[in-house]
Amino acid sequence: MKPADALSELSRFAREHPGEAATVERFRALLEDTPAPLSRSQFEPGHLTCSACVLGGDGEHVLLLHHAKLGRWLQPGGHVEEDDPGPLASAVREVREESGIVEALEPLAGLAGGAPVDVDIHTIPARGAEPDHLHYDLRYALAVRGTPALRRSGESTALRWVAAARLGELTREESVTRLVARARARMEVP
Repeated sequence: MKPADALSELSRFAREHPGEAATVERFRALLEDTPAPLSRSQFEPGHLTCSACVLGGDGEHVLLLHHAKLGRWLQPGGHVEEDDPGPLASAVREVREESGIVEALEPLAGLAGGAPVDVDIHTIPARGAEPDHLHYDLRYALAVRGTPALRRSGESTALRWVAAARLGELTREESVTRLVARARARMEVP
């Protein structure tokens, strides 16, 4: 993947969400003005990541994992790989690695095409030799038929399908609840 791939997706997101111009501009600055925006070893200010809200069945269930290092319930996602063909492919790869889902994952396209459903910039705390830094996360909405069996990876302590109506029992984190709401809106679930 190249920064231009992420910039293209970011442009589609910006057309669909004009109220998020300030966040979009921070993403653009990362992608255009830093030496290695896709490298997990660029800590100042941070680097690009890709994740996805996976909706199961009729959109009433969402896939969440309890992140081992962060100790929070989150959507699957993570660092991009050099050979990822693009941001969506990076998000899908992360979902498969972290959940074991082998079934087809259908991207839920927005008005501007397959653009991300959300963008988020969040702090990752220092750990070992890594200083605290920012993740600039491009977030997609994916749907899968039914609620397939899951296989937890070593990156999480738990992995489960959660009824969207009960999301607040696991997390009140605004970035996660916003992502789920936007993904469900793409699926046209009330």
